[in-house]
Amino acid sequence: FGSYGNVQDYWTHSLRPKKANSTSGICVPAVDFVDCKGSSIHPAEGVKGTYNARLLASRAAKIIAKARRQTPLYMYLSFLNVHTPLQAPCETVAGFDHILSDARRVADAMLEEVDRGVGQIHAALKEGRMLEHAVFIVHTDNGGEFTHSCNWPFRGQKFGFWEGGVRGPAFVSSLLIPHARRGTQLDGLVHIADWYATVLVGLADVPLSELYATGPLPPDSYNMWPAITGTVGNSPRTTVVHYPIIHPAVHCRVGNAPSCAPGMREGRFKLLLGSGSVRGELIKLPPPARDATPFGSSGGFSMPSRGEACASPHWKIRQFTQVVHPNVTCSLAAPCLFDVVADPSELINLASTYPRVVARLMAALSLEAVLPPLNATVDLNHEALCGVLMSTGYLLPVDWDGNQGVGASRLPHQKRKHLQPVRDLSHGHFQMVASAPPGRKQMLYVHNPKTGGSFLRDHFREAVGDMHLRVAEENSRSGRNKTSTHFVVSSAREPCHQYVSLWAYGSNKKGSFHDTFLRSVGNNTSNTHWEYYGETGPFFNNSADIAAFRRWVAHEFVLGMLLERMVAMYSWSPQVDCWVMTGADMETSMKSCLTRFEAQGGTVHWDALGAMLNATTKVTRQPHGGDCEQYFDEGLKRAVEAREAPSFSFFGWPHCCSHARAYARAT
Repeated sequence: FGSYGNVQDYWTHSLRPKKANSTSGICVPAVDFVDCKGSSIHPAEGVKGTYNARLLASRAAKIIAKARRQTPLYMYLSFLNVHTPLQAPCETVAGFDHILSDARRVADAMLEEVDRGVGQIHAALKEGRMLEHAVFIVHTDNGGEFTHSCNWPFRGQKFGFWEGGVRGPAFVSSLLIPHARRGTQLDGLVHIADWYATVLVGLADVPLSELYATGPLPPDSYNMWPAITGTVGNSPRTTVVHYPIIHPAVHCRVGNAPSCAPGMREGRFKLLLGSGSVRGELIKLPPPARDATPFGSSGGFSMPSRGEACASPHWKIRQFTQVVHPNVTCSLAAPCLFDVVADPSELINLASTYPRVVARLMAALSLEAVLPPLNATVDLNHEALCGVLMSTGYLLPVDWDGNQGVGASRLPHQKRKHLQPVRDLSHGHFQMVASAPPGRKQMLYVHNPKTGGSFLRDHFREAVGDMHLRVAEENSRSGRNKTSTHFVVSSAREPCHQYVSLWAYGSNKKGSFHDTFLRSVGNNTSNTHWEYYGETGPFFNNSADIAAFRRWVAHEFVLGMLLERMVAMYSWSPQVDCWVMTGADMETSMKSCLTRFEAQGGTVHWDALGAMLNATTKVTRQPHGGDCEQYFDEGLKRAVEAREAPSFSFFGWPHCCSHARAYARAT
């Protein structure tokens, strides 16, 4: 019962259509509120004109009233409050006339509505004589946003990894908690994931072994009930990984800027290796007004069409904020270490004071540097969705048919299209699906720049023939629908060698990255960090060039970009049958992949390939770059190994500036 989304009108429950030239949003206005009866989904009736939080609280109270006292009940109630748009009943807003900002006044009224809803549920449990066995867990999902909230004394806001973004209020209330523990504070670490084990193991007596059998890895969840009730001294959790050391732009973005920052908490110390794009200001809550202030003096307004409804633009709050301390920058090259117990505002960087703590936490965080599953690729059928929106006026699943069948049958014939299933990429981007068909006569070579592509393309063409070779360049969709009929080959190079090659390749005025990542890092002239290649040959390894390279590769927009490119290149199909390792003996690695191609049904012209290899003029070319060991110091090596950890693990490179451990990797 409720909404699929989180940004809607609190009275009409409608979503706005997308704006012109926007890539997000829906095609027509629609109501986002459903009522599920068993396994069927129905548009909710009679909800328009009633405030969202009151609808949810009333339904929760009705469920409790109908529940049997002896039957266990689990209820998950997720209020939209206090998400934008800022809207609340005017009668509730009137109780906050001592607040100068209309935006904050409406936000506080929205939270008051949550309090009333929880009170309504509490009363229903009491009336049903269920309160003595009930447990309330009330928590937020993240820190507040500067536009309408205050996280003091914590720095930063939602979307960021300062304490203001990752630390939020929570409380547990129950008559099952001993009197001595009520009203106390649990000082240990608790992560939102810990409610999983707390509810199932601590409250429902589910064996811990059953939780461990629910996925490929044990859940990172601790049972907090013993710590809450005082049967153990403190929280069993000692660490929280906020984000592993991989390129931040892979997973987490706000607009077009990466917002994820690698970091973790251990005890009282917090390591932060990036700042992302989210401001890290420290903002203090302004004092209340001495006298009552009329609503509307700072942008608030009423909405007569919705009855007694008040709203406020959330961005209007900036004129009432007081920035106590400006933004702070942390990076992999210049990490931040904070004692967030003694310094909750994260003002004092202790990295130079406790270098061993930084090293220990860096090592621990590096162990977490495995590529987490990306969101599955969804081919959303926008025509089918719009058909449902236009025919029903509600946001409903595209296969909705009035009950639970295939909804495309409701649509006009010309709108019926095959609805693509969600593709499961959770087992890694570099692995081949085990059911790849044999007998594929064609070869698809996916070109990964600066991994021996020109050599491999020419020699594969000679070995299998022009008619049987297709080449897919980086960022090209050519051939991407051929993976079921083509034997797929690609090439990989140890990341440190590849970084040097990309850098030097740009120095030689070649390559697609010459005027993008290599020539500059940044996205406009106001924040561009310029870094040029060495221009003196023959090896481009003079001291100035090496220093420039180290600055460039350590930049947060560059370090880890090889992994990001690999993910972008191969997320369209994890079916790579064989990888050629660019290294000490690429020729042998190439032949190994050709042997596998032949074994599964392809044809290889070995004589033609041998003649081409023998006829190749062994010309000693002036290399574009210097030796890998010259470019990387030990610190930079460790940084690359951490950021590119999934590649090192999968391909078997033992360390930075090494070569492949095996001639070819067959998945």
